[in-house]
Amino acid sequence: MIQLKYLVVIVFLLTFLAHYFLAADSPSFNEELFIAHRGLSSLAPENTMSSFNHAALEGFNMIELDVQMSKDKHLVVIHDITLKRTAGLDKKISDLTLKELKALDVGEWYDESFAGEKIPTLDEVFMKFKDRYHLLIDLKRPSIYPGIEKVLTDKILDTYSPHEFSMLSIQSTELKSIMLLNTFLPQIKKGLVISSRIPYHQLNELGAKIDFITLHKRCLNYYVYQQAKRAKLTLYIWGIHNKYDYKNVKRLAVDGVVVGKRFD
Repeated sequence: MIQLKYLVVIVFLLTFLAHYFLAADSPSFNEELFIAHRGLSSLAPENTMSSFNHAALEGFNMIELDVQMSKDKHLVVIHDITLKRTAGLDKKISDLTLKELKALDVGEWYDESFAGEKIPTLDEVFMKFKDRYHLLIDLKRPSIYPGIEKVLTDKILDTYSPHEFSMLSIQSTELKSIMLLNTFLPQIKKGLVISSRIPYHQLNELGAKIDFITLHKRCLNYYVYQQAKRAKLTLYIWGIHNKYDYKNVKRLAVDGVVVGKRFD
């Protein structure tokens, strides 16, 4: 019984050491690829022109933004399904027209110095940032916005020329929506946002359908990393809130980190 106990301890230590040294031998982390989560949300209200401006000033070369659709089919940049947290109004985005959404203040909840900040349209973000920064569009809950994939496709085709498609990526938590966008915009890279553990074999299946996954840090380990690489999936990590999290993630050669501030 004692020998069995020692054997278990030895196996555990060997597994830990293998994980440690294999991770250490991974290719170096691309330190330039910091993805600004909803813009630089540590310095300005999330998903606003101020937060995107701060991300640009801090040297981020990719900006993540959340996109939903107004009652009159305009694409707007906001994270929550309702306006309660950021505008103090207990209404859904889909309940209001663009004019009604534009009348709201989404800055004062963060700090009074941002009072008067408005919900941006996707048009406004494209106009200011598309030529200088890679934009990562996170399509929020597309299943509650019938037709949003076509509206987004038309907007992209009106704004980007084919040689500019490399400066745009689209992700969602809903694979069905991403697969539909694959039929409309096959040239643009697309990914799945994952917040819970995923069986390794499913990563192989995803590798045949999409280009990248954006994985919560709690789901990351060396074996997930290896499987994602075998499936030829680009790997972004989110949920990083401090230097300790960042240091742990950096040990594996992930392709980018989605953060509200820089930790380098």
